[in-house]
Order: sequence, then structure tokens, then C-alpha cells
Amino acid sequence: MIVVSAAMPSLVLLSRTRAYSLLRIGGALFALLASAGWIAERLLKIHNPVDTVVDSVAHRAFWIASMLFLISVTYRGSALFPIRRRPRRAVETHEPAHAALSSTS
Repeated sequence: MIVVSAAMPSLVLLSRTRAYSLLRIGGALFALLASAGWIAERLLKIHNPVDTVVDSVAHRAFWIASMLFLISVTYRGSALFPIRRRPRRAVETHEPAHAALSSTS
């Protein structure tokens, strides 16, 4: 829970930028490779460096969270990764059709 609470504010800041999709895809690829390595190690009894890599990343969690925060604050105000704006929806009127016809006559 500590890792999630440390990373969540940075991810929320990045969520509206284009950098977030790069971060999300990179994290997903890391998780895919780690899980594939662990599965291969368990099923095929093949030793691979996945545990070493994941442990080294876990030991640097504070620095990774700090860098993620700095990146999120930097990119949040940067023109390099502008904030994606959601298009506004058209406002629907709930006026009956006969009322609209009578007001235009």
C-alpha cells in the first residue's frame, strides 16, 4: 500500500498527458516480461535473471517514485506533452418538437 500511495499522485498528474500512455505501455511490458520469466522458471525449471531484475527495481522504489514525481510535475506544465482536453458534449434540449415549431413561426 505504501508503494501505491507514493506513486498514485504522480500517476494522477500524468494521466491527462501524452506521457502517461508511454509510461503505461512501458509498465505493462515490464510486467509482461517479468511474469513470462517467472512462468518459464516455474514450469521449465529454467533459471533466468527475472528475479534479479525485479529485486533490483524493488530496492530502488524510493528513487523510482521520486523520479516519477519529478517527471510528472515537469511534464504537467510542459509543451512537449500537452494536456489532452476532452471534447465538450453538445447540450441536448428536452423541448418537445411541436414547441420548437411554434417558436420559429
